Amino acid sequence: MREEIRRVNEALDELGDITKAYVSKDHPQVIPCHVWDMERVEPCQLPDIPEDLPHLAGAGLDRDLLDEETQIIKLAALDHVLIGLTNKGHVLRFNRLEDEATYRHGHWEYLPYFSELDKVSEHPVFSVGRLAPPSKMHITHVSASFETFTAYSTGPESVVLMSRTQTSNLGTQTLMQPHLKPTIIPSLQYRNVISVLLGDYHYGALTATGKLLTWGAFSKGALGLGDPANIDAGQPGGYHVKKQHPTTWRHRRLEDDESTPPDVRDPTEVHFNHGTEHKGKHAHVFAAAAAGWHMGALVIDLQQDASERDSL
Repeated sequence: MREEIRRVNEALDELGDITKAYVSKDHPQVIPCHVWDMERVEPCQLPDIPEDLPHLAGAGLDRDLLDEETQIIKLAALDHVLIGLTNKGHVLRFNRLEDEATYRHGHWEYLPYFSELDKVSEHPVFSVGRLAPPSKMHITHVSASFETFTAYSTGPESVVLMSRTQTSNLGTQTLMQPHLKPTIIPSLQYRNVISVLLGDYHYGALTATGKLLTWGAFSKGALGLGDPANIDAGQPGGYHVKKQHPTTWRHRRLEDDESTPPDVRDPTEVHFNHGTEHKGKHAHVFAAAAAGWHMGALVIDLQQDASERDSL
């Protein structure tokens, strides 16, 4: 399919200005569309999901939802893989998407350790007493990027389940084992998470209380934790030991292990007063996004500056 799309794109490029659509003087508020023929490119229709998906006793579903047809309501895409989520909380994966031919040999696979309360409760984070297992679990969201996907619930007892794959020339399907089990970060559970953000090597979680937590690789500052040279040694986002060099990470070779801070293992709250005089100001994050080596957030200050108050 990618080859077909490339050929269609080249054909459209050869048409030049014919493919452009212009706003007319008579209707300046109307944005016109240009339609072209896509007969040679047909969408791939994936097979149906399994008919024998189990009843999820720990999801706390009401009778109306239980009586509905089980169907996929959300999708997330990572490298060569699709993650599907049903209306009843089943997490599925389809991992034969290397090219336009391999998908014909794939199928939806049910992931019980991302869907069932009793399976999740077997994870050492819950089973050895570090955290009490959740009383119920209904996965309502999935997200994915590059080599990582996550499935999570929301609310005060939010549970966040993650998995990181690896790609190679052998194909992704050989590297995602049956009965895939999640990575569960203890400090990320029961945090009222409402959104999980995934970059290539760094991650974030937004809570209902307006906090943004980040972890993973430094990625040129994508974690938002501040300049590593100004963070106490050993603290999240900082170096293992205090650097004596006068220059900061902005002026040094990031490829050098000595100049890149270690990965942040524990999700750490981002503060939005870097380089300001208002160290005590509080902020509320109401939206965030991540991809590649960057992250962004929409933030509002919860405290006014004195100058702002005086002007009112």
